[in-house]
Amino acid sequence: MNDEIISNISKWSDVLNYTLTLLYNSNSSLFVNAAKKIHEDFSYQSEQISNKKDEMRTPYEFAEGMYVEENTNTYHKLTLMQRLLDYMGCAYKIDIIYCSKNNGADD
Repeated sequence: MNDEIISNISKWSDVLNYTLTLLYNSNSSLFVNAAKKIHEDFSYQSEQISNKKDEMRTPYEFAEGMYVEENTNTYHKLTLMQRLLDYMGCAYKIDIIYCSKNNGADD
């Protein structure tokens, strides 16, 4: 996260999973507490981040024994990442830059 550039990610799920892994690895107890608080404050129907994959429609294991609900829209994924950053007190920001492949055609 230290001005790191990540390329070749083709799905929003990949962005979410990469971010969750970094945040979890930076401070797992703070991460888990933030995830629980987000669930309480925003009244999701089911936990979006949990160690209980059976309660999710499409769980993805981003760290050993930790799962995120992957069957969500892009807005939800971006919001969840930002909420985690805020609740963990991180000064990080996520900049997303779209790149397109040049198909060889002159513009």
